[in-house]
Amino acid sequence: MVILKKDSARKLPVLLVDSSGKLETGVALGDVTVVTSKNGGVLTGFTLTDKWAELGQGLYTINFAAGDLDTEGFFAYLVTVAGCDQYSGMMYVSDWESNVDSILEDTATTLPASIATVDTVVDAIKGKTDALPTDPADESLLEAAITAAEGNIRGTDSDTLKTLSEQVDECQAELDTLPPDPADESSLEAAIAAAEGNIRGADSDDLKGLSDQVDGVQTQAETNGGNISTALANQAVMDGELTTIQADLDNPDQYKADVAALALEGTLLGVATTLGIDIAAALAVLQGEHVTIQADLDDPDQYKADVAALALEATMDAAAAALTAVLATAQLDLDYLKQKESGRWKIENDQLTYYEDDGVTPLRTFNLFDKDGRPTNLNPTERVPA
Repeated sequence: MVILKKDSARKLPVLLVDSSGKLETGVALGDVTVVTSKNGGVLTGFTLTDKWAELGQGLYTINFAAGDLDTEGFFAYLVTVAGCDQYSGMMYVSDWESNVDSILEDTATTLPASIATVDTVVDAIKGKTDALPTDPADESLLEAAITAAEGNIRGTDSDTLKTLSEQVDECQAELDTLPPDPADESSLEAAIAAAEGNIRGADSDDLKGLSDQVDGVQTQAETNGGNISTALANQAVMDGELTTIQADLDNPDQYKADVAALALEGTLLGVATTLGIDIAAALAVLQGEHVTIQADLDDPDQYKADVAALALEATMDAAAAALTAVLATAQLDLDYLKQKESGRWKIENDQLTYYEDDGVTPLRTFNLFDKDGRPTNLNPTERVPA
């Protein structure tokens, strides 16, 4: 907030920009409208004659005379030009020289009186200080207060503290009579030995034997886990091959794709043969490992070990069943592909028919359509299962 001196002429700035933010230059006096307000008064029209000047780059000034700034308080002026944002200015007019003079006059009047009041208070305090005795006049009262405080600490009997000290000495004497080492250390050693005997049982090697059995079970479990992982990986490979074949055979009308499918069929047969050997070997290993683990778990008292064996057996059976199902499905798909690719094909009555190996029994029939979706026997671009 800019403070203006009351009754003093002042040039105030005006910045004009258009609605797009561009600085407005060359604004003439006749195109400008200005209203002012003094100390919250109603906005009043202001005459700009000989008071409007352009500085350049959208900046102008209004030369307000001393009479325009004759009222103490807020002074506002609004500048309006067609096509430009309205500019508003807010200043504060103050008769600060008169105010300062008044403050100085008031200070000159009140300060001496204030100083005199302070001196009076200081003199009063000094008089009280001078009245104090040179030495404590009631030293005996201080000693009596100390004696009373000691009495409150000691209690009604002045020997209370002494009695407490004696009790402490008696406790220390009792402590001094204790032996330097625990008198029953041998009993503690016997209890520890008994506890160790309860843990180990009649035979001290039982725990070692049990540990060996646990290690054996852990080794077998890790081996079986690796075999199952191998079988699952082989199954994943077969699934990927079948997916690739189906994608390549989606358009039977493309001869090159059919030839590629035949080559891929041979590749798949080789992969299936390899997987069959690997899977059979994996199943044999799993069965052998199961027999070994079962032999290690013949002790009927190891309930947890028996449960682990049953769970492992169920897992292996489930894995074998899953792999068998996958192989059966793969064989069916291979049989179908072999009949489809090596058997008889016939296009008749806007239909394509695949025949089994005998060349008579239909294997699959498709309706044929041209690019406009009309049934056709010639140059079909789409097939739909009948």
